[in-house]
Amino acid sequence: MIRIKKSKTPEIFTKKGSPSVEEIMKAKDFFSKKANANGAFPFVFYSRYKDSYKNDLIKNFNYRCAYCETLVLDNSRGDIEHFRPKGELENSAGKKIRPGYYWLAADWKNLYLSCTLCNQDTTLEMFDPDNPNDVIKQKIGKMNKFALSDEEHRCNDHRKNVREEEPYRMLIDPCKDDPEAYLEYSEDGVIKPKKMNAKKVAKAEYSIATYGLQRLILVKKRSEKYKSITGKINYVEMFSDNVMQAYLSGQKARLENDKKYLDSEFNNLIEFLNVDKEVNEYIGLTRQLVYPFLNSYLEKLSDFLDTTASYYAEAKTYFLPQVEKINKALQ
Repeated sequence: MIRIKKSKTPEIFTKKGSPSVEEIMKAKDFFSKKANANGAFPFVFYSRYKDSYKNDLIKNFNYRCAYCETLVLDNSRGDIEHFRPKGELENSAGKKIRPGYYWLAADWKNLYLSCTLCNQDTTLEMFDPDNPNDVIKQKIGKMNKFALSDEEHRCNDHRKNVREEEPYRMLIDPCKDDPEAYLEYSEDGVIKPKKMNAKKVAKAEYSIATYGLQRLILVKKRSEKYKSITGKINYVEMFSDNVMQAYLSGQKARLENDKKYLDSEFNNLIEFLNVDKEVNEYIGLTRQLVYPFLNSYLEKLSDFLDTTASYYAEAKTYFLPQVEKINKALQ
């Protein structure tokens, strides 16, 4: 999971008389009435205008699920997910609460792109970090789950300020939080909370469980990504050593060949960080591995360029574009 910056709100959510604006007004009026305040009588939320903005949502999240970072294929389209549930919500104890955040049902800031597995109730094989040799079947899916660490601060009324419950929100919000500050990945593809204070660990654990981020297929795919990245890092290390040694020794018989391989592996690593490239899944994991390597590699290049003599100009011409790409990637 990575931080996502929401794009400018589409006009359909702001233009007077548009179906989304009308829906919010009707929902507020409906739930303001005492008889309907607890959601005892259903309010029909519209979906007929979703095609007016879904493409914007898909592009905003770069075709990836907001939670697991898996590519949401165009033929499946993914789910329009309400981060704060609209009609009904479920707290940490599993209690159903009505109404939900009805006034956010047609709020662009509350709409995310999710894969079906992260969003809907599904029973899948899950990896058990406490028993690595076991696979358990478990019901997962965010659906209406939205826990607070203190229910006294729940704001399920449009006349309250929902920001007041933010310090107690238990789900990591990829559009407000920095998920990479909460989560880390192991070589076997398991996702786990970073070592931090108990409150943040609890938030990470609840999010991992709610989004189903330990499902077996995800763990396997993240493990494959981990191995692919570390393999390319090893190749960059090896071929850069060969190129540097050739410059220093003056024995340049294999220089061009090694430069070709180094360019290929280095550029692949940089490209893995490209958020706008739709096929780049698991960028959170990628950054965890690539950023530290780029910092150490940059130091290695700086030391080398400081010590070269007769081949300094030629070496600088070759390595400087790499230095520039690293600096840009680390910004």
